[in-house]
Order: sequence, then structure tokens, then C-alpha cells
Amino acid sequence: MVFGALIMALPAAYAMGVSTPYWDTKPLNMVPGQSIEVELLLQNMVGGDDVTLVGKISKGEDIAVMTDPDKQYKVPFGEKNVPVHVRVTLPSTARVGDAPRIVGVSFREIAVQQGSMVQIGGGIGSSFPVVVEAPQVSPTGAASGGAAGGGANPIFTTIVAAVAVTLLLFMVARKRKARRTR
Repeated sequence: MVFGALIMALPAAYAMGVSTPYWDTKPLNMVPGQSIEVELLLQNMVGGDDVTLVGKISKGEDIAVMTDPDKQYKVPFGEKNVPVHVRVTLPSTARVGDAPRIVGVSFREIAVQQGSMVQIGGGIGSSFPVVVEAPQVSPTGAASGGAAGGGANPIFTTIVAAVAVTLLLFMVARKRKARRTR
């Protein structure tokens, strides 16, 4: 009977999946104190039925949180891009050289039976490492966590450009005047 149940559950195991942009050989690199929104994608490519999955953080609850208001995800048959949003925040006390932290997200299928009974079906999951990297150092010597944007002030840039154009026009006009007087 157990063998029969396993054989019957086999198609459900291949019917759904979750993909992440990070994995063991491509970890999420973060600097201490940084927060990044990661998007996982749910898929349902085999089986012919729509599925509803309930998600939760299974590893790394201290640095990761699912930010979607509803943790239930309806994944229609044939769909491969149902987004799940996870915010990963590395504590400011993290140090370069610390062991990678693992973030795991698991999903359980909710199977709705006739008669309105709800049962938990199969499950899937994904995990990825978070590696602490050194903050980037700007030319001024200040450390940057990568979260703030850089670059010059737009007003300052506009003023400098206006002065440069004015000087260029003045020099061209002066040169033309000198040619006419010869």
C-alpha cells in the first residue's frame, strides 16, 4: 500500500518547482547592514492541474522574511513565473570571512478536495548561501554599502555644464572677432 501511494505521488513531485537567482556556486554577496529583495519564481509545468502553495522561510529566519502579504501562491498549470519576494537583511555585525548564511524557502501544496476539506499535499523548496563581502571603498575613502546611489549632484552638474558652454561660446566669438579684424 505504501509503495502504491509513492507511485501515485510521483507525478505531483515533478509538477511544481521553485527557482532562485542564487545557488551554491553563485551565492548572494552582501555587505554588513545591507538589505536586498530577492525574487524566487514558482512553476507548474507538469500534471495538468493548478496548484496552490503556502510558503515559509525554513532556514535563515534571522536574516530573511517573505514580503508578500499573502503567503499562499496560486500557480496555474503551465505557468513558470509566479513571483515570491524575500527580503534578506545582513546584520551590521556580520564580518568578512564568516561562514555563509543559508536562506531556505519551502512551499507546501494545499490540495482542495471535494466537500471543502483542505489537505496538505507535496512540497518543494530552495535554498541559497549569503556571503559577507567587504564594502566598496570610494575614491574619497568613505565605505559604501552599495545601497545608496552615487554620482554628482544634478544641480552642480548643470551649473558646471552651463559655465563650460558659456566659456566655449565666448572663446569662439572672440576668435571670430579676431579673424575679422585682420
